[in-house]
Amino acid sequence: MRKARRFAVSVGGAAKVRIFTRIYLAMFGLFPWEAIPEIPAELILLPTKLPISIYRWSAWARATVIPLLVILHHRPVYALPTSESTCNEYLDELWCNPREKRIPYTHDLSTLLRSDPVALVFTLADFILHGLDGLRSFNPVRRFALQKCVRWILQHQEDMGYIGDIMPPLHGAMLALKLEGYPLHADPMRRGLEAIERFAWHDGHGKKIQTTISAFWDTSLMLIALADAGTQSDKPWLIGSLSWLRSRQLFNNTGDWRLNNRGLNPGGLSFGYFNTWYPDMDDTASAVLAMIRQDARLIHSSSVLQALNWLLGMQNKDGGWGAFGRDNDNLYLNKIPFSNMGGMCDPSSPDVSGQVLEALGVFLAVNSRQKSQSTAKELMNRVISASRRAIYYLSAAQEPSGAWSDMAGKKLYRYWIPKPSLHRALILPSLLSYDGARAIRSRNPRIKL
Repeated sequence: MRKARRFAVSVGGAAKVRIFTRIYLAMFGLFPWEAIPEIPAELILLPTKLPISIYRWSAWARATVIPLLVILHHRPVYALPTSESTCNEYLDELWCNPREKRIPYTHDLSTLLRSDPVALVFTLADFILHGLDGLRSFNPVRRFALQKCVRWILQHQEDMGYIGDIMPPLHGAMLALKLEGYPLHADPMRRGLEAIERFAWHDGHGKKIQTTISAFWDTSLMLIALADAGTQSDKPWLIGSLSWLRSRQLFNNTGDWRLNNRGLNPGGLSFGYFNTWYPDMDDTASAVLAMIRQDARLIHSSSVLQALNWLLGMQNKDGGWGAFGRDNDNLYLNKIPFSNMGGMCDPSSPDVSGQVLEALGVFLAVNSRQKSQSTAKELMNRVISASRRAIYYLSAAQEPSGAWSDMAGKKLYRYWIPKPSLHRALILPSLLSYDGARAIRSRNPRIKL
């Protein structure tokens, strides 16, 4: 522990934690609330077409931040074993200077003026909000905004209590509802707390909370792996897994993705067990792969065709796919002081795009081998066109080293996805012109055409 403390202090100590950690520490008096960016609850009232509307944010940012709008309004401080205080000394050993905890979370204004005018505007707005105490006082709209945040939370809560089937928004939602006066026995609180308990993992060392339970994702990948390993698909347990996977397809009329894509029919699939609001590209593409790999006849099934139609309708203008939304590439949102993790938007990413492209390529390849039944020409043309655009996107996104990066600028942890997806998508000669294929080949000599 002493060695861990020395390392933590040597790299800046508690002052270097990011915004979410600052918030969690502030709720126990271990970090000053004044050292956290202001995000007024009135953001939820902005029209969807405004550049900073909550519906311009990524799905995960929206689901996590809306409960935080309530929490940041109330600024709660909960008791630790030492005391309940807004300046608790419990973690002072991890501070380089425990007497100065109001650590800035942005660059100074002169630096931003020279280097980043967009960030400068957002930072100035944050300074003004701090000067006005976050608009907490003498604000006739605040109560209405908080009530709308609560209604949003209740609307997006699943019957089993989850929100997005991940822990961060659920945890924040329970805190927000409690701060807004909901008793623990109220139905939304009861269901939410039961959902948190289902996230818990018990072992000999106690209880740990998982971020999520990736049941759907794991099942689809296992079905793909079993097919690749040559496991016979007529086994009852394998048929049962495939049937369960197909039963998870979403055809409901809810989902935030609809706001920017109202004309698209549903058909996506989502991560985890209970998540009807947020189908995503990764899980939908993996489901298409699993169904076709397990039973090639399913390429003509409504399950595959509706999933493909949804994926095609969610393709971004640049040819790639994001995780949850279409054309959610508002990168200026990452300049907001609150967004120091760069996750406020959901642009195209090579890993997701590669997964979808592989599913399209397998669909084309299997369909070309099945002479007895042909897919509608219109759909085939759409798949070929989308695949061509996706290949050009991946080619443009590839770095000189041959690697791909994610949207945060880190080396892609799933490099295997773009590579096999390019292999599979290039199976049909008609998929890409010779010049386009040659361009891909020049960027990555390992791709054999």
